[in-house]
Amino acid sequence: MDSRADMAGRTARGGAWALGGQAVKFAGRMASVAILARLLTPADFGLVAMAAPIVAFVGLFKDFGLSAATIQRDRITQDQLSALYWINVLAGLLLSAAATALAPAVGWFYGDQRLVAITAALGLSFALSGLQVQPSAVLRRQLRLRRLTVIQVSGYLIGIAVAVVSAHSGAGAWALVYGTLAGDLASALLLTAGAGWRPGRPARCQGLGQLLGFGGHVTAFNLINFFPRNLDNILVGRVWGEGALGLYSKAYELLLLPVRQVNGPITQAVVPALSRLRDEPERYRRYYVKSLRMIVTLTAPAIAFLVVAIDPLVRIVLGPQWLDMIPIFQALGPAALIGTSNIATGWVFVSWGHVRRQVWLGLISATIVSAGFLLSVSHGPVQMALTYSLIVLVIRWPQLMLCYHGTPVRLRDFFAATGRPMATAVLASALVFLVGPLATTPAIDLAGRAGVFALAALAFWIALPGGLAMLREMTRDLRHLRGSAA
Repeated sequence: MDSRADMAGRTARGGAWALGGQAVKFAGRMASVAILARLLTPADFGLVAMAAPIVAFVGLFKDFGLSAATIQRDRITQDQLSALYWINVLAGLLLSAAATALAPAVGWFYGDQRLVAITAALGLSFALSGLQVQPSAVLRRQLRLRRLTVIQVSGYLIGIAVAVVSAHSGAGAWALVYGTLAGDLASALLLTAGAGWRPGRPARCQGLGQLLGFGGHVTAFNLINFFPRNLDNILVGRVWGEGALGLYSKAYELLLLPVRQVNGPITQAVVPALSRLRDEPERYRRYYVKSLRMIVTLTAPAIAFLVVAIDPLVRIVLGPQWLDMIPIFQALGPAALIGTSNIATGWVFVSWGHVRRQVWLGLISATIVSAGFLLSVSHGPVQMALTYSLIVLVIRWPQLMLCYHGTPVRLRDFFAATGRPMATAVLASALVFLVGPLATTPAIDLAGRAGVFALAALAFWIALPGGLAMLREMTRDLRHLRGSAA
């Protein structure tokens, strides 16, 4: 399973397929957002968002970091994979039971008994997820991302279809629940049938303790990271109600949509490759810089454009009932822009095996962010979003320095990879903002802003020193990806 032959080619092919799959998912997601936003209300989304934090908390343990352990190890046996599979399956069943047990507490906390059934139903997804962890990790480890992408996209689209049909039938907030469960069920069945790997019988095996230890540190980091990522939703729902939470959660979801579409597929290809380049520091550094530059170039301009084009975009895609989301969206913009490179620290921590350091750094960051949310919640969702953006800006540089310590990567490599796309995105969005609305019709206004942004971004990119050379290099990389996928 660990053959390194043609690793660069397999990584390129896998990355191309994964990016293609995310493009399909992005199109499906945008279509579903436009449809569901008109079939459902902000309160419907807010109701499910109230249950989401407790479901997400329980879900932290569904993987136990064992997929990362499978991918990161240089060598892993069939017995070890089988043991990890059965641990994940058992964990999924236990976590479904835990979500059901905690459901009454969710209803009590928010004072809404509708949340009891919704939370318990969403908890069923853990049992389905437990079946997916190791088959998915095996495909990622082997860089068989074409097959994994087809399976993931199929499950995702099935979930969207069920949600839309349910919403059209008048299911309300439950349409989102049905869509989640349908997508998880489809993915579990497709992975079980199509992964090309079968677990053996449950049995103890050598080396399992090391795998569990690695996964434990990954889980600990995810647990710590959970609180700042969900505390804002909990506080908004508790203090300001389901309507405000619907607006806040939708703003956060849409703003991170470009990042999530790109981060996932590139990470699937990058982490296995980096894990096998640890004994070649210079190749590791070059591969890391090139991958980081690609991910920021694809996401930073998209985030910057969304921030300055959100008004006509909301009017076209979501409808007038969502206009109050705009100031929240814009306040979260700086944090999202900085966050386009967040995944790159995770690449280093996991591939280099520095997961204990990741836990401690996550604990410090989570404490600072959580304190900011608690201090700002009484001032409303917009102030909370602004506070979060400020904190992310302040703590980013210490995070990077601690992450890169003891690795071939240096802080100058980070700036070399992100400086140009970040500067281009900020300058182009500033120009669009200064120009202002270009038409009274939302569609024409959006098209005009897109044209100005694209031309400005290209001009700024080329104007910065070395712009044409870097553009040609990235074009070659993209052509390589496309050719490798053929």
